[in-house]
Parts: sequence; C-alpha cells; structure tokens
Amino acid sequence: MKRWFGFLTFALLILIVLVLDLSPATPASPPPSAADAQAGQALLHQAESEHNRNALYEWPSLHSATRLAAQFSGQSRLAIDASAAEQHYLAIQASRSLGLHLWLNARLTVSEGKGVPPLALTLGSVTLPADLSRWIIGRALERAQRTYPGLPPLEQIIRDVQITPQGVRAKLNVPVTTLLAQQGAAHVRARTLACQAMAALPGSKPIALEQLLNTVFAGAPTDAETNSQLLAQLALIASPAEAARFFPAAGAVPPECGLADRTLTLQGREDLARHWLMSASLTARFGAQLSNALGFWKELSDSAPKGSGFSFVDLAADCSGMMWGARLVTNETAASAANALEIISANTLLPPEALTLDEGLPEAEFAKRYGSITHLRCARDLRQKLPKMVSSELTR
Repeated sequence: MKRWFGFLTFALLILIVLVLDLSPATPASPPPSAADAQAGQALLHQAESEHNRNALYEWPSLHSATRLAAQFSGQSRLAIDASAAEQHYLAIQASRSLGLHLWLNARLTVSEGKGVPPLALTLGSVTLPADLSRWIIGRALERAQRTYPGLPPLEQIIRDVQITPQGVRAKLNVPVTTLLAQQGAAHVRARTLACQAMAALPGSKPIALEQLLNTVFAGAPTDAETNSQLLAQLALIASPAEAARFFPAAGAVPPECGLADRTLTLQGREDLARHWLMSASLTARFGAQLSNALGFWKELSDSAPKGSGFSFVDLAADCSGMMWGARLVTNETAASAANALEIISANTLLPPEALTLDEGLPEAEFAKRYGSITHLRCARDLRQKLPKMVSSELTR
C-alpha cells in the first residue's frame, strides 16, 4: 500500500511539473480599441440575423477578437499565435495565475477543414490526445449549458473553418437570443406589477426613474427572482429594442404598459435612465462581469469617429445600476434593496456630482487623458469622483 501511495505521489509531482509553470507564457492582453468594439457589434448583429441560415461568418482581425474576448472573460492574458495562422491553424494561448508564483499555461489549437474542426489542448508542456481534448472542451460546454440551456452541442457550434493570416471564416450556430431567453417563474407577476406601476404614473409628462422605481417596488414581492424579472420588464419599457436582445423570453411590452409619448429620465436625462436600467437588469440576470463589459464596450464604440464620445457620466449610471442589480438578486439583501427602492431619490441613484465627469471624449482624447479603457487610472478616476452616496445607501 505504501508503495502504491509513493508511486501515486511521485506521478502527481511529475504531472504538476509538466503542467504548471513558474511564469506566464502569454503576454498581457492589450486593451481593445473603438474599431474592435464596432467589429464585435457587427458580428453580434450578423449572428442574430443569420442564425440557422447556414451563413459563413468572417472576423477580419484575429487580434481584434482576442482583445474583446479578454475583456469579456476577465482573462488578462489571452493571445493569438500569429505564426500559426500562416500555417492555416488557429492557436489561442491563455495564462492564468494560480497563486504561489504558479501559472497554468494553456493552448487551444483549432485546425481548418470541413465539418467540425479538429481541436487540440495543451496544458503546460503536455499536449492532450485529440479525444481527451474534445472531452474536456465538451465538459466545459456542458457546464455552460446549465447557465445557457439554448447553447447547442460542440459539433453544431462551429464547422467548415478557414484560417488565414488575415482572419477566420467559419459557419457558426450561435443562437444569441436563445441563449439569453431565460424566463423565471415570476415573469407573469413581474409584468403585471410593471404595467400597474405605469398605469399609476402621470400620462403626459416625463417620468423620473426614481418615481418609477418607487411605484414598482412599493408592496411588490421582495424575492430575488421577482426582483430580477421586474428589472427586465423595466428595461424593456425604457429600451424596447435593446433590452429585447437580452430578455427575449420576457416578450414585448404591451402598448398600454409602455412609455407611449412619455420619456423616462434620471437627473433629467433619458440616456442615464436607460443606462441604469440596462446595467441593473443585465447584472441581475447575467452577472456583473457581463454587464460591466457591455457598458465599457458601448462607451468604447461611442468613442469611434461619428460616435457620441466616451462618457464617464454614462459609466457612473452603469455602476449604480450594477450595484443595485447585484443587491436585488442576492438572497440576503434582496428584501432590503427592494424596500430601499420604494423611497429612493435621484441623488442616491446618481449623485449630481457624477454629471460633472468627463464625457463626449473621442478615442484619441480619451487615450491622451486616461490611457486605455482597461488602465487603472480610468477606473480609479470614476471611483474617486463618484461620491459615496450610492454605496452608503447600499449598506443600510
């Protein structure tokens, strides 16, 4: 028995030496640009419009895709091996810190060809057999399917891959709206509450967001699922087209429940009310990481030529919405957060000082003042200038 234990211990140590490293094999991912964000939006629109049409998708820049993927995944070290593309295969390298100065370096290789592309996974210096690589990726996909039931099997997601140094072309089956079609048991009740609130509000003048929240959450059930569904319904009322992309299962807002000729504002601005509700609803349903990434993605896209410019004011509204969205769906705080929204004020939702933050910045001007969107100075500037009024309300 001791001999077997010693053998297994030795084998485990050898495996650790082969798989783990003392340094990352991947450089830090550069931040995405405004052009990257616009390319990502174009691909998303194509995926939505061409689903189930056997369409051939093309991303002209591998590095552009990688920069956006790194931002969305929170993976700071993600890169494409450009030399591999010259040989018509795609190599994606990622490094993750495990602490104690240990790193896990992984490399996924996708070869071009008809049908499902061959995949190979390398961990450290160990290249796994093709069957084992596919099995591991399949298990990871199964885990993702528990969160997104509409996600198809691996063999249906990507096929007929063509790889060149200029980019990738492939047939994709990514049902974007199906993935986001999560409908909880509280859906019907939430719609009823939202419609009742809209009916109780004035019919001929702008509606302040705090007034809508006061009315909706007054006497409403305070469980996390109902809160999440309420936020989705309010997002659909404020931004029907945009919110429908993320909450298709919630359905279209009935005409009698919509804004009609009214406007919804936060601190007198319609865009800030939309930012707050979209960020709150996305955080409640999909988590803060996705909501945060989408918020930065939009501002980055706005900083491109002909855009409205990068806005820290918009991001401040996003941040407030994210904080409330997270608290509304955390079981320990769901009831207290809903009760607080019954009496919330505009200055607690978004302090007036936030309106003095920089906005309308073209990409070049943003880079000059703050560096990149992933630079610490960008986040630090927002945290320092946004007063503690929002966070203090959350801790009550």
